[in-house]
Order: sequence, then structure tokens, then C-alpha cells
Amino acid sequence: MDIKVGVRTFGNYENIKYNAHNTRDRLDTVFRPDENAIKVCRKHLQDCLDYPTVGMIANRAYVRKKPYNLPKYVARNKNIINNNNEIKMFKGYCKEIIETFYPKTKHIRQYIADNDRVVLDFIKPIKKYTSVDKLKLLLRRFI
Repeated sequence: MDIKVGVRTFGNYENIKYNAHNTRDRLDTVFRPDENAIKVCRKHLQDCLDYPTVGMIANRAYVRKKPYNLPKYVARNKNIINNNNEIKMFKGYCKEIIETFYPKTKHIRQYIADNDRVVLDFIKPIKKYTSVDKLKLLLRRFI
């Protein structure tokens, strides 16, 4: 059941979170990924295409979360899934979408998503930007 608030629905947010968590579960296992695991990863990447910023945050929060239970199996499973042609195509589309939609702010969005500036499930105190953080953002733009 989706709860409508303005244009966005909470059902979409929960679905993005669920797909990212499900992708993490498919990677963090001793079993080799099958077609179902690739399908789940494809759903997560489709969410990243539809909602790039929320997809990046969900990817950081669930898929790239540390520590893993089985780190060597996660690396193996990621390698197997990333070698799939469909997944390569989706990742290329995601990169292209972020490049075209956010040409001026992509570095800032990536920095915010990677450094826990925004959290999906709860509100936490704001981290202040220091002069070093501002310098890093400025240098990223020109590098």
C-alpha cells in the first residue's frame, strides 16, 4: 500500500530500500549468484536509474555496507554479477544518467552520499562542513 505525500510515495522509498537490501543478501552468501540474483541486482539498478540520488544513498547504506559476514565470497559474487552483460549495461546507464542530469552537482551528491551526510531511515545531527571539506569539494570539481 502506497501512502501519497505530494508527488512522491513512501512505497517507492521502501521498495528502493528493500531492493538494495535484497541485493546485499544475494552478494553476502557462500552460494554463487544465479539468474535470480542477477534479476534482484537489476531491480536495484533500475531503482538507481529512476531515482539516482536515493539509489546512491541506498547503495551506500545497504550494498556497500561494511563489515561483510563473508568478505571473500562477497568479492567473488560481485565479480560474477558485474561480468554479466545486462548489469554492465545498467551500470553504464546509471553513470550516464548521473553525468547528464547532474553535470554541476554530481561531485557534491557523490560526496554527500559517500560520507554519511544523508541517512535514509532516521534523522541525525548535521555535520558541519569544515574548510577542508569545502576545499575537497572544490578540488573534486576541477580534477
